[in-house]
Amino acid sequence: MGVAAAGFDKDFKGCGVWCDKAALNNCYQNNKCAANQLLEEFIIETVGECGPANNYTFPYDATGYTFSRYQCEDGTSSNSKFPAQGGTESWVCSAAGGDSSTCSTSRESAPVGSCGPANGYKFPYDTPGYTPTYYQCEDGASSNRSFPAQGETETWVCSTSSGSSSTCSASREQGPAGTCGTANGKNYDYNETGYGSDTQCSTGRTSNTNFPSPGEQVSWYCKAEGGNSPTCSATRVGGICGDGIVQESEECDDGDDCVASGDFCCADCTWQTFSSTSDFSDESDTLEGYKTNTTPENDSLDDYDTYLNDTLVNVGDVYGLAKTDSEKLADLNNYKNNLETLRNEVDTLSNDITTTVNNILNNY
Repeated sequence: MGVAAAGFDKDFKGCGVWCDKAALNNCYQNNKCAANQLLEEFIIETVGECGPANNYTFPYDATGYTFSRYQCEDGTSSNSKFPAQGGTESWVCSAAGGDSSTCSTSRESAPVGSCGPANGYKFPYDTPGYTPTYYQCEDGASSNRSFPAQGETETWVCSTSSGSSSTCSASREQGPAGTCGTANGKNYDYNETGYGSDTQCSTGRTSNTNFPSPGEQVSWYCKAEGGNSPTCSATRVGGICGDGIVQESEECDDGDDCVASGDFCCADCTWQTFSSTSDFSDESDTLEGYKTNTTPENDSLDDYDTYLNDTLVNVGDVYGLAKTDSEKLADLNNYKNNLETLRNEVDTLSNDITTTVNNILNNY
C-alpha cells in the first residue's frame, strides 16, 4: 500500500522522507522533527496501485476479469473494458494519495480454424459417419457436416472468429458390388425343392428367393451398396414322361399307350379324354374286345366284373350294350376318373407304408 503526506508547512520540509503509518515515530525521531509538528501536520493517504491483471495475458476464450486477476490492488480503474481477442487494454488505478503508473493486460488471439484428423482420411465403406478419432475440425466449426457416400468425397472449411482453415476433405471406400452365389447356373434335379446348401448371392441380397419349378428357370440379381450383380439364374429338370413317376407336369405316367393298354394313361402322360365312342378301336366295340384291351385280361365275365367292382365301376355300367353312345361315353370317363382316384390312393398308401417302415428302422 502506498501512502503520501499532505499539509506540511515550510519548517516541516526538513523533516525528510515519506513515512508509512507504522514507522511514524521513527520518522520524526530520525529526522529530528518536533513530535507535535508531525502529529499535527502528517496525514496518511492511499496511492493507486495496479492489480494482478497488470501485465497478464488472458486465454482467448476468457470473457472478463476474475477474482484472481483484477485491475487495481488499490484505487479505482480508469478503464474497466476487457481486452478483445488479440487486443490490449490499459488503465490507471486512482486514489486520494495519487494515481498508479499505467497498468495494462492483453488477451490471446483465437486460433484460426484448422482441419481435424478426418482431413485426408479414407473411411472404410461400412463406416456410417465421422468418429471421435476422425473428426472434421481441430479448431473452429465445419461448414459441411455431410459424411461422404461410398466412393465419394466431401469437402469443408473450419472457421473461427479469427479466420478459416484451408479446404479440408475426406473420402469413403467403394463397397463391394453384389455377386452371384453357387446356385447361379445350376440345373437342379426334378425332386429337389430348394437351394439347399447353395447360395443365391456370395455378396449382397437376392432380389428373388423363388426356387424354379420343374422345367422352369428362375432369375435374380444380388443387391449391394457397391452396386448390383449381373443377372443370376438357376433351372430345374422337368418331369420325364415314361419313367413311371407321376410328376407335377404330368397327369399320369406308365410308359405305354392309353388305347393299347386300355388304362387311359396315354403316351404323353395325360389321361385319355373320350369325346365319342369312335375313340375306341373296332375290336373294342364288343364286350369281349373291350375286355381284351383292358387290364386285366380276364377269361371270364365274372372275373372282369370283380376287377371293375374293385374300382367302384360295374361292367354292365361301363359298357352295357343297351346303353346309348353318350351313356357309354359318360361311363367310360367315369371309369377313367375312378382309376385315377384309385391310383392316388395306392400312392398314398405306399407313402404311409414307407414312413412306417422308416420309423420302425429308426427306433432300432
